[in-house]
Amino acid sequence: MADLPEPLSNDQKAPLSVPAEYERLRQRALERYEVLDTDPEFAFDDLTQLAALVCQAPISYISLIDQDRQWLKAKLGLDFTETPREIAFCNYVVAQQAPIELPDTQLDPRFVQNPLVTHTPHARFYAGVPLRTPDNYCIGTICVMDTVPRELTDGQRQALATIAEQVMAQLELKLRNRQLETGYDRLTRANQRLDQFTAMVSHDLKAPLSSLLTLTDLLIGDARNGDAEAVCEALQVMSGEVGRMQTLLNGLLQFARSTRPGEGVENVDTRELVHEIIRTLPGATTFTFDIAPTLPLLHTARIPLRQVLVNLLTNAVRYHPTGRGHIQVSATPGPGPGRHTFRVTDDGAGIPAHQHERVFQLFQRGGSPGGVAQPDGSGIGLATVRQLVEDHGGTVGLTSAPGQGATFAFSWEASAAH
Repeated sequence: MADLPEPLSNDQKAPLSVPAEYERLRQRALERYEVLDTDPEFAFDDLTQLAALVCQAPISYISLIDQDRQWLKAKLGLDFTETPREIAFCNYVVAQQAPIELPDTQLDPRFVQNPLVTHTPHARFYAGVPLRTPDNYCIGTICVMDTVPRELTDGQRQALATIAEQVMAQLELKLRNRQLETGYDRLTRANQRLDQFTAMVSHDLKAPLSSLLTLTDLLIGDARNGDAEAVCEALQVMSGEVGRMQTLLNGLLQFARSTRPGEGVENVDTRELVHEIIRTLPGATTFTFDIAPTLPLLHTARIPLRQVLVNLLTNAVRYHPTGRGHIQVSATPGPGPGRHTFRVTDDGAGIPAHQHERVFQLFQRGGSPGGVAQPDGSGIGLATVRQLVEDHGGTVGLTSAPGQGATFAFSWEASAAH
């Protein structure tokens, strides 16, 4: 059960201060509920009315403390839905991470000139209880106000603490439902990809196997006839077909691994990760790399992010028409909280607009801009990139034109590292 609100003592009336690290983590905890600026909901409205009823107060509200504002998820007796954070009484609850009760705001030097006291709603009494997340961050309050000085009874304080717990229970329920919906959507996409995967694997593996069987029959005949030159030619063709199958199978294994549940998260220095990839990237020694110093430190799953970057950087090197080029890797915050957008840009042959979507499809390979011969690939790498990015809450896209290089941009859902 949450602590009961008690009137402030004199030694509690210190200047308002929230430690920067706590505030950063608290803000992240608030954002994961995705509740800010949402429409009214009966469950929260009912809890707000219950708080007013049991505390016999004309004003009650559920307050969420954002970076620079107080936003009200539900309210009774007020005609506004947000205020600047610095004037919010609830900001003091968040700062102290404890319940607050103010019997008379006009006797408290911190609030006597507050606009909420001097103007509508002319608050003289306030009591607020923290809304605590399961990981113990205060994201807001359930509170009541009155226009006359007063105090709560012990029973009212207990009731207000219980209502705060019910508000958090509703927020947690909404979060779990959203996670279940996301899991269902991912499962649906995985089943769709599996259907596509099965059909295309059957097609792409049958072709080289059929070719090998035909070549084997020819090889047996040539060997019996003592035609050594024909035997060597057939073996060379067979070697090529086996290599093609090996490339395809390696790609299939990579794609299969990308469909597994995500690994545990850890702190990832993405700039160091890119440098690590480049050090072992085949063909990278003939390229120059421009790695932005602003690549972020993230708290995320390292292996899938590495897999995305490996695929994009490998393609930038492998498909360059001269084998000597320049590659840039950069990142910017957004779109939205907890996301970053990464960009891998090359100065290669470019990709025609009509192939931009096709290259992300399983077993599809881009053409050869300007007639430049391209190395054989499995057609799986960019499909794997799209799957991994989407499974981590992001999107991936391509900006390119023949002769103008290509930029692959993908967003990645991850918060700043601990």
